[in-house]
Amino acid sequence: MIGKNLLIKPLTSEEVSKIYDKCLEYLSSKGVEVDHPEALKILDKAGAQVEFDNKRVRFPKDIIETALRSAPQEMTLADRSESNNLIIPHPSGHFYTLSNTGARNYLQPDTNTYRDVTLTDVVEWAQLTQALDTLDSCAFLTACDVPSKTADVYGLKAVFENTSKHVVVQPFSFESVKYLFELALVISGSPEALKKRPIISILGCSMPPFGVKPMDVEIILQASRYGVPIVADSLPSIGANSPMTIAGTVLQSSIEILSIIVMSQLFQPGAPVLCRPLICAIDMQSGRPLMSSFDNLLGGAAGIQFIKDAFCLPAINYSFGTDSYITDGQAMIEASFGTLMMAMAGSQLQGPLGRLNSSAGTSPIKLIIDGNIASITKHVISGVKVDDDTLAWEEILDTPPGG
Repeated sequence: MIGKNLLIKPLTSEEVSKIYDKCLEYLSSKGVEVDHPEALKILDKAGAQVEFDNKRVRFPKDIIETALRSAPQEMTLADRSESNNLIIPHPSGHFYTLSNTGARNYLQPDTNTYRDVTLTDVVEWAQLTQALDTLDSCAFLTACDVPSKTADVYGLKAVFENTSKHVVVQPFSFESVKYLFELALVISGSPEALKKRPIISILGCSMPPFGVKPMDVEIILQASRYGVPIVADSLPSIGANSPMTIAGTVLQSSIEILSIIVMSQLFQPGAPVLCRPLICAIDMQSGRPLMSSFDNLLGGAAGIQFIKDAFCLPAINYSFGTDSYITDGQAMIEASFGTLMMAMAGSQLQGPLGRLNSSAGTSPIKLIIDGNIASITKHVISGVKVDDDTLAWEEILDTPPGG
């Protein structure tokens, strides 16, 4: 188990309570924008306050708290071989790992130059994930040599054909969502089998500030029906679409994640949700989004603590990434520090292993290095086991002074 001295809590219990109260106040008084006619009707029938003309949805406080009690605190992310199921929370107090997702630029190991990701790269990425013991689950890159509107469908098919590990799916378009679920159904065999052993989980993101776009509402709706775990993502960028302060951005992120949780439970009580407070920042000199600055990491750690303490739900986060374009010293520092910080905050699933250049680049070399960072981090956060054997008491007694 994790040593208690190796946990970090950026927030006090009073601060957690204050943020929680403001989450409820915002969602019950201001609400969020939900751009999906079918979902609006379901939410209205379930007791939410829906304004159909401007697509605004408010959630009364009692509905929010009922939804939090309904969402499961434990779940299993299944793999097809049944030898690498991911039990959430991790039985030993560690974290699971996830390979990179979404990147379109591939850093070639032999030339250290970038090129577009191909479908062949997606296949090799899945094969590498399958071969590495340090990788627990797989996501897929964005192939640029297939039709862009269906690159996610091509990617999921390639991954299914080349790894048996759990797959985290990132949809690219509203139209492709149903095909992604159909692929999972084909592999599982039936809706009942998929619900019993969800071989995929799926990203459902808010659209900061305080809205959910049609594709993501569809993802939440369909995943809730199929019992597929939803990765409830908030993507605020400090200084761009969220406050300049870490605390304000943590609050906004928590409100947005909570809106996804509530919707999922109104669509289907008991729908599994993994919460991911993925906080970015804007470089004020260049306008470039940063994902691995220390403010990002501190905000992410605070977000994890808040979700675990206030919502009592599993929290996961971004940690292995870097804002560097290559696998240099900056990349190693950011990946190592971020992974350790999120692990100590209690993140249950960490990724994306192999990511470069914020979210645009990827590298198989960094994927392997990140796996080693994960192993070291797990060893460190395990703390120090103290018993008669590890104390080496008999050996110490047998050693005379000066011996």
